[in-house]
Amino acid sequence: MSTGDHDLPGPGQAHASGQASADETLGDPRFLIHADPDEVMALASRADGAEARLAAAVYRTSAGRHRDLPPAARRQVLTVDAARWQADDLGRRLAEAPDEHGAAAPYRVEWATGTSLKGALLWSADLPDHERLGLAAVWAMAAGGSPGQAVVTVAAFGRDGWTWDLASGSCVGRPVFDDGGVEALESVVLDGRRSLVVSGYSIVDDLVRASVWVMDVGSGERVGSPFVTEGHVSDPLAVTTVAGRPVAISGGSAVKVWDLLAQRPLGRPFEAHGDTRVISIATTTLDGRAVAVTGDYDGFVRVWDPLDGTEVAAPTKTSGRPESLLALSLDGRPVVVTGGYDGPVEVRDLREGTLVRELLPEDVLARGSSSLAAAELDGRSIVVALDREGRVRVLDLATGEPLCAPLPPGRGKPDAIRVAEAGGRPIAVTSGMLSSVVQAWDLTAACAAPAAGAPRGLPGDITALTVCEVDGREVIVTAHHDGPADDPRWGEGYVCVTDLADGTAVAPAIPTGEGRTQLALADFHGDPVAVITCNQRFVPRLLRLPEGQELDITFTTSDYRQDHNGRITALATGRLTDRPVVVTGGRHNQARVWYLDSGSMCTAVAGRGGGYTHVTAAAVGSLRGRAVAVTAGHGSDTPEIRVWWLSSGRPVCQPETGHSGAVNAVAISDLDGAPVAVTAGADQTVRVWDLNSGKLVRDPLIGHTAPVKAVAVTELDGRPAVVTGGADRTVRMWDLGSGRQLRQADLPGAVSHVAVASGGRLVVAFGDDIAVMSPR
Repeated sequence: MSTGDHDLPGPGQAHASGQASADETLGDPRFLIHADPDEVMALASRADGAEARLAAAVYRTSAGRHRDLPPAARRQVLTVDAARWQADDLGRRLAEAPDEHGAAAPYRVEWATGTSLKGALLWSADLPDHERLGLAAVWAMAAGGSPGQAVVTVAAFGRDGWTWDLASGSCVGRPVFDDGGVEALESVVLDGRRSLVVSGYSIVDDLVRASVWVMDVGSGERVGSPFVTEGHVSDPLAVTTVAGRPVAISGGSAVKVWDLLAQRPLGRPFEAHGDTRVISIATTTLDGRAVAVTGDYDGFVRVWDPLDGTEVAAPTKTSGRPESLLALSLDGRPVVVTGGYDGPVEVRDLREGTLVRELLPEDVLARGSSSLAAAELDGRSIVVALDREGRVRVLDLATGEPLCAPLPPGRGKPDAIRVAEAGGRPIAVTSGMLSSVVQAWDLTAACAAPAAGAPRGLPGDITALTVCEVDGREVIVTAHHDGPADDPRWGEGYVCVTDLADGTAVAPAIPTGEGRTQLALADFHGDPVAVITCNQRFVPRLLRLPEGQELDITFTTSDYRQDHNGRITALATGRLTDRPVVVTGGRHNQARVWYLDSGSMCTAVAGRGGGYTHVTAAAVGSLRGRAVAVTAGHGSDTPEIRVWWLSSGRPVCQPETGHSGAVNAVAISDLDGAPVAVTAGADQTVRVWDLNSGKLVRDPLIGHTAPVKAVAVTELDGRPAVVTGGADRTVRMWDLGSGRQLRQADLPGAVSHVAVASGGRLVVAFGDDIAVMSPR
């Protein structure tokens, strides 16, 4: 861990004259909107007063976005984040502050939820091209550096690299590992220069060889020649000082040591664990000399003199495979902290191997060699761990007790964590193979009293959203999935009914069972009901709103071969000959129509395509006085849009080829007296189709810069309009007739669902939060 040459003061530590200026400046909305993000972040670390700390928390929530946005868009994101923190006064002043064009914000944020907010978030940064490439693959990460210049560097996709200033989150370099791939990184200062020790493979004598090399962080260039390891590219790596010299130590089939300044091997490679491969390495000091601590596949930990390869302590057998390993000191005695995917995180005496305590139980720690880190916090040793959900756990090494609630993951599921020091405070940085964002957490702030503000939360990611009226008041009905983001089969599902006016819960969250929940609303004998499906059953269920009592209606088919042979992936409700019906879509692009009042099946539409294809969106409308359905999703060769009669399942028309990627959402509207379907696609376009002919009626609506995830139809000044939301974290309103974009609002996260409520208000879902915005 590096030590900074100047400390950013914590709460109550700053000088009165300078502190007053910092607090007053942070309270100025124009400064938050227009100032350089590095300047704002520097002041945020010095916030002391309650209002200034709240403003700092609001700004840090989307700090990664602010660097790439103009003031108008930055203001809209800030107003949403202020509402998430319930910082109503700050949000009002932000919305009224002029942007670079002198205009006020186009939308006023009435309220928003803040499910995963933490005031300890220092900054976050998106990996470039993550929207296009999907979940990024951060293969290696290092944090550290010289005093006052600590940085974090990641290697993504094996070759591309980015370096951020640890304190501010500003991007300060682009190392390019263009002649090989990266598996491990360690930060080190060599001759006063910030450097990286890189393990992976490089081209040596025109051959691809497993190797270790040194890179200058400032220039992004390799220093000297690589050390050829004759091992695996995924061998673990550690950096320490031996006999006053900085050295790199790598594992694998043998332990190898290199003098980083002299650019030569130090001693001879030695077999540390016989035929068993070394999978983790740490370094520490034992009896005044530097030692290497190694873990292997069989669960053994051994201690070595790195100069001559002699074993200096008895082997220790751990309870699981020590994929991640730390060598620390506890009350003056050396200990080893080990953890892996198949065992608990435990602390053992390094000399005797005896168990001191268990920090986390089995099946909690994330898999990988970088899921544990260590730091000093207020004079005590702490262990920082990533769990399997990508959350950060902060634990007291001496007691094993958690020091704060788990810190939430970013997008995806980070599996790598590093800790370094910036401004005298330990900063934890997370990312990984399934994460598209790098997040930095101030651990001092995480373990202190929270910032002012009381965020409202929801139970997990939002999987569906709609608006209706219940008992005379307008409400938002949402479905949620509190489980692994990458696997819809597991985790708990919920339905929530929220008052649209003020965001209060109308009833307790309704459990729906295991797996991802789909949701649509219907009128059932004058009462609103939620039509839901989840992973446990492949047929719909009806819940009376708002309390969620399940109606005693069983959905059955006369022939089991007509059942969906997998989970239902899309829902839409409507009426067929004055009876309420629900359309379900599933695998193989199959669709079914069910009567809600009896549970019997009306129509079965055969699917096209293999088992990997499925219906992603559905809508019900009217054409020539008859009920019609539009289903969309993945096709065998091209994205599939189907228009068919609800009563028979027969096609109305053969739609033209339009989208070049999956169709994510569909809605039905009316344009110049003719019914049309509006579809949102992964190809970043919105398209409008004539339901009679299946022809595209106009050029696509183009503006989103990432897949369009949601679509809703409405009217603006008596003209038909479309509202779309996308993974580019924007909501856009379009004139349906001309295709002209009318408005745009920027959100803190990717938009998954949109709905239009009374008064033109927009209800927007992003991640596991929702916001209600009214147009000015």
